[in-house]
Amino acid sequence: MRSTELDEHPRLTTLAGADRLVRLGVETYDWMRESALGRATTPPPATAVQQLRDAALLDPHSPDRPQLETHWLQLLRRALNSPVRLDLVSIDGARAWTTTIHVAGQMLLALDQVREVFRDDGALELGRRSSALTLAVGRVQRFSEFVIGLVPQRPAFGAEASGPAPEALIDAPAVAQVQIMVSSTPGADGRGVRERSWYALGEEGTQLAALVGEDDQRRLDPVPTGRFAEFLRADLVAAIQQASDGAARPDASGADAAGPDAAGSDAAGSDAAGPDASGEEAAR
Repeated sequence: MRSTELDEHPRLTTLAGADRLVRLGVETYDWMRESALGRATTPPPATAVQQLRDAALLDPHSPDRPQLETHWLQLLRRALNSPVRLDLVSIDGARAWTTTIHVAGQMLLALDQVREVFRDDGALELGRRSSALTLAVGRVQRFSEFVIGLVPQRPAFGAEASGPAPEALIDAPAVAQVQIMVSSTPGADGRGVRERSWYALGEEGTQLAALVGEDDQRRLDPVPTGRFAEFLRADLVAAIQQASDGAARPDASGADAAGPDAAGSDAAGSDAAGPDASGEEAAR
């Protein structure tokens, strides 16, 4: 399957809690990122210019030399350099996508991209990326509904019921799952990452479970349905506090405060799908 076929029909057309939702080609977003980080040395390709104009993302006062509109430039710059971010790998049936949410003050900037998913020696792996991604802007005050709209639409995760489980389940008995990594500036103990794995079980994905334990002791423990966003919000608050504490340390440097995307990370997520429902870790 070609990357252009992965999301021929956009996965996201609306998103609760979002102030703006824009679909862009990967090449267009790459230029936006490099421009925000001060690394763009050439004008964007013609197709990117057209996409940016259609989405009103270009500065109207600079028609001859395309550059990002000031507010978008500032938002992107703050988001990409923020130490606080969430990386999600979502699987629903046999469909997969990755989402990165950057936290910039009170603003949220999400990058969502469809991926292939397959099994390799029993482990879940992510394959090709779609040729387009969705850029969403929201606010921390509406974080819960924002993130619920980005994960599989199953009752276990707080979404409305979307019908029975699909016939093809790549990781039975899980109807859907979300692997989440919340990262921030490492604290005094060196810890800056919180990871959780969540699963929607049952015929319609109504039962929430979390993967607990380590190595061969991993198991799925039931969690009261509706608490997914609550746990995730608590992790986010802890990450923001840790980043704040880190910025206040006397030895805090600019390198410590820079977000992962300042070094040119992937647009949305990594290639590891994380532990599967049987508790086996996916190889990178």
